[in-house]
Amino acid sequence: MPQDPEFVQSKDEIRDNVRRFQRELAANPDLAKRLVARIEYWVVDENEGSFAPAKLAVVRNGTLARYKSSRAHFTGGAGRAGAILNHILGTGYEKSDELDKSLAEWSTKHFGRVAIKARTFFIRVPSVERNAPKRTRETEPVSSERAPLDESRQSVGTPSKIQKNRLEDAYARFTPEQLQEIIPHHNRLSNGFQKWLASVGAAQIVAESKAVDVLCVHSDQSCLFELKTCCKQSSHHALREALGQILDYAFYPGRTKRNCLAVVLDEEPTEADIDWFHSLADEVIPVELFWLKGKNVYCARVSDHPLATQARQP
Repeated sequence: MPQDPEFVQSKDEIRDNVRRFQRELAANPDLAKRLVARIEYWVVDENEGSFAPAKLAVVRNGTLARYKSSRAHFTGGAGRAGAILNHILGTGYEKSDELDKSLAEWSTKHFGRVAIKARTFFIRVPSVERNAPKRTRETEPVSSERAPLDESRQSVGTPSKIQKNRLEDAYARFTPEQLQEIIPHHNRLSNGFQKWLASVGAAQIVAESKAVDVLCVHSDQSCLFELKTCCKQSSHHALREALGQILDYAFYPGRTKRNCLAVVLDEEPTEADIDWFHSLADEVIPVELFWLKGKNVYCARVSDHPLATQARQP
């Protein structure tokens, strides 16, 4: 059985891979157009404004040849690549209209006009700015999806320095403007999903009970749903937060036990998201994954949730 490739260990190796990818594609513009048109997960080097596939960026000494040979047996795919990059860079996949535009401009500049995939996700290799003021919690609201990185790590053998105490005053996870945008999205999602539940015969539908988004009973099974909007963030980030809340609502002492657990998104999850939920169902705990697309409800069917067969399949 083929073995996984060796993976990068540092930010510099990632940057080297991005540069190498651009050099190789510049020598083969036809291949470049084909790759750019079908790749969904990207790494962007903010220093140079260059892009590379996430799965190439994580392979040590990544080249097009290594990328092609590793794709067939890259265990975990884009999801695993994202986890490796997150470990090194401290950030995960995000959706960004700005980066979609930058990717299109970058590809047009180097290889000619290319039809970029409609669903693209990016991990940033942060830019290095000399003498730039450091952003802190006092100067920038931080969402629960993007906590500040701990920049106090010391290399082995380096004398430790006295660190400043962490901030003890309150800070905003979302700005008021962000909340004003998120709340209407969440309400529409909740209303649409409850309407669907009623249409497929669910009973005792309750919304916003003890912080739980939606509860119902179907086929004599009690069901708990955590609803998440993906407003200006990736579905992965939304799902990560939803799972933490589900574990709280379902298992914290004093909470009512539920037969079936599920997350509901306001947009289609990625293949990596669905693979992740399959792994959770097989190895940890079954949590079903639903999403709304227009007026229709879809389901990944990763578990034996009683409502899974009532929803459409992607």
